[in-house]
Amino acid sequence: IINMKGKLPPADKNKADTLMSRYLAGLDTAVSAVALSPIADSIPLFNKGMHGLELATTLNGDKTALVTGLDFEQATITPLDDNSMSMDMTALVAMTNPLGDNSPMNVTTVDMSVTMGYEGSTIGQVLTGPINVPVPNQINGESHLRVPATANMITTDQGEAMTAFAKDLINLDMLNVTLNGATDTTAYCVALGYDMHIKGVPVVLPNADIKPHPLGPVTVNGMGGLKDIEILTYSIPGNVPNDGSEDGCVENCGIKLNIEARVNNPSPFGLVVGTLNNHIRDSTETILGEVTATGLTLKPGDNIIQMEGKMNPSGDDAMIAAANFMSIYMSNQAQETSVVGIDAGPSSISWLNDVVNGIEMVATFPGAGDDFLALTDIEIQLMDMELTEDGGVRAASKVKAVLNVPTPVSQDIILDVSYSGMEFELVDIENGENHVGHIKLDVEKVPVVYNATEGTIVAKFDKVDMDVLDSDGLSFMIRDLMTNSSKNIRMVGTASPKVMTNMGELQLTGIPFTGETTMYGFNNLIDPADDVTPLLQIDAIDVLSGTTDTLSMSVNCTIRNPSQVKTELGAMKMDLYTATDDTDPNSPYRIGYVNIESFIMEANEERNALTSFYNVPAVYERPTSDDGKAEEAGKNFLSAFVSGEDQKAVAKGPIDGSGTDLDLLKPAIRALSTSATVPGLPDLILTSSVMHNDYHVVTGKLKTTLYVTNAFSATMTVTGTACEIYPCKTLVDADKGFSGGMSCSEYYGADRSAGLYTEDFGDPETVVGKSGLYQMRDRFVALHNMVTHAGELLETLTRAGHTGDFINLAGTLDVEIGDFIQQVNFRQENVPICEGDRHCFEDGAGSVGRGV
Repeated sequence: IINMKGKLPPADKNKADTLMSRYLAGLDTAVSAVALSPIADSIPLFNKGMHGLELATTLNGDKTALVTGLDFEQATITPLDDNSMSMDMTALVAMTNPLGDNSPMNVTTVDMSVTMGYEGSTIGQVLTGPINVPVPNQINGESHLRVPATANMITTDQGEAMTAFAKDLINLDMLNVTLNGATDTTAYCVALGYDMHIKGVPVVLPNADIKPHPLGPVTVNGMGGLKDIEILTYSIPGNVPNDGSEDGCVENCGIKLNIEARVNNPSPFGLVVGTLNNHIRDSTETILGEVTATGLTLKPGDNIIQMEGKMNPSGDDAMIAAANFMSIYMSNQAQETSVVGIDAGPSSISWLNDVVNGIEMVATFPGAGDDFLALTDIEIQLMDMELTEDGGVRAASKVKAVLNVPTPVSQDIILDVSYSGMEFELVDIENGENHVGHIKLDVEKVPVVYNATEGTIVAKFDKVDMDVLDSDGLSFMIRDLMTNSSKNIRMVGTASPKVMTNMGELQLTGIPFTGETTMYGFNNLIDPADDVTPLLQIDAIDVLSGTTDTLSMSVNCTIRNPSQVKTELGAMKMDLYTATDDTDPNSPYRIGYVNIESFIMEANEERNALTSFYNVPAVYERPTSDDGKAEEAGKNFLSAFVSGEDQKAVAKGPIDGSGTDLDLLKPAIRALSTSATVPGLPDLILTSSVMHNDYHVVTGKLKTTLYVTNAFSATMTVTGTACEIYPCKTLVDADKGFSGGMSCSEYYGADRSAGLYTEDFGDPETVVGKSGLYQMRDRFVALHNMVTHAGELLETLTRAGHTGDFINLAGTLDVEIGDFIQQVNFRQENVPICEGDRHCFEDGAGSVGRGV
């Protein structure tokens, strides 16, 4: 065994480079050792004999691999054509210096030529060409070099293996590739003192021949299905033109869709795609449309991708899917959405089109936003509320609202709305946020008119059952509506509009909305403009019969509804009271009641709808009190009525709740208090008078014939009267007669009564109801102060005989209707009078007399 050591200062560096190349490549090389001259041996005896001794031997190649591993820190593949591509990369190369720790090498250039393989197939030949290696670049023992390079890759199968590799790279978390080739290297060898040019250093990964630790393949982190994707912004800016400019489409060409997304590529590998055409799909993988990204490079790390396209679902299933997608979106719910590659657009590179075909990027499409409200400015234009005998509620309504789209969406995508299902609850926000009622409406039951200019819908539905959620709460809400001018409520629910879009008709479902709106109340049937003027107008009163303490009547009245709510409240009873007398603390006094068999009050959008009630049963009940003031108030009420004087009366709901049988309505009726003007009797009892200027005058009596009418249906019996007579002092336009406008501008005062009608009434007079003019028997006026008033009397009688004249009457009248007996204070002004045979009625006097 001969051990030799020494120095290797090569005289021929090329040969030395070849030797080192073979050695580092693991190749055996024949070498020889030639004894030096003149000193071949340190022992003189053998020195001369050793001159020229040559020992032939073999320098065994180093079986330790110089390149022991490679990691791609980043590699971006740019397709060039069907057979080639470039790869801009940075590789971290693991190397072992077989020369030992005392002989470091500084690698300055590498030139690699390796075959890259995957799953037993050759992806292509990678050629880097000479590459400068940046510092630190020293190999000393086990070391790593970071090598940036731009390599060309040549394929031999039209990119088929590249397609398989790229698809798995996109979809898998990790995959292995093989490298088989060599690298030429320039390295400065510290031991030799010069730059060695080493050729053919093997790059074989994996390599099972390396002992004791075989080398593995190159492990590459894949993209893992590109699961880290975030939609940053999106917009639906309008409609795709239907002019043939988009794929020749001329009808229902879709709506525009723009998406900006962040796509994280966890792999060190990237791919320059250029144009990427995609389908956009929902969570059921139904195709909703197409989007395109241009200038796309799927580089390692975060990528911001801009995609533009359209939603244009094709077929019934796709239209249903599009409707569901928009419904979920407008419900502010995030939903899984995917973009699936179709092709690489205009690229003619087959393998690139194959790679992107089917590439899937799944993201969560955001909802419309927490501040999005599908319906705002909700206005109940009309409502019909019916309270049923079984305690239920039926409702119909006409509602106007602004139909909103989310901020990133153009209102123009809504072309029309034909119907809209609705399901909502009514919330009384003024009484503890009570949810009082629930209404559910099928789509086809609610026709809609859409105003594209305003972006509003007007939805109208016929009467449906309302589910009562809180009967007490609903009764309080009805009470508030009855007694207040307005009430704020909230509508909370979902809408399901049938929307016509440029994709076609979409049946959206379950889009939440919430909004406050105003229901205008009935304000106790008092005009809310001044809170004074009654909205209940009594048009006519007819007396039908009488008992000892009651009068049965029939009333015609009109109500002007200040609300937009029509009411159907069934049978109602209201108590009637006299007006409040400020001088009487016990007033007002109850004087009867009315029974409305079916209280239905119409409504309109202008909140001034008139509803007339005819022949409403009413009962006058004679009021009583210990001090007699109630009786006096009742007498005054009847007196004003028969004298033709308008007066105010009050109507209140019975405090005991007997005003209605409906539990939901009881609080409202108990709280209801309104007033109305009760008109005086329009067809006055006394229509005219004929006075007879005969011999009785000199005895202080004036024979008088009265003509009366009974406007009631009931028969009225007059049992007595005592009325002072006040002549006209100043007659105006006497030449025009009664029908031409003759009038009295001034009467004699209370101290100038001409006489009393009558001191002796005699037998009662019975006047049948509605029988027209009735001529009473002749009776006498007891004349006053014949001496002092003679001139006045003469003037009156003279005018009565020529042109006609007027008188005022004031006093009492005793009447009976059935068993009802009542004396009333009677006053009637402007009563036409004639004298002798002159017939006042031929000149229209019978229609001129008027009471106040």
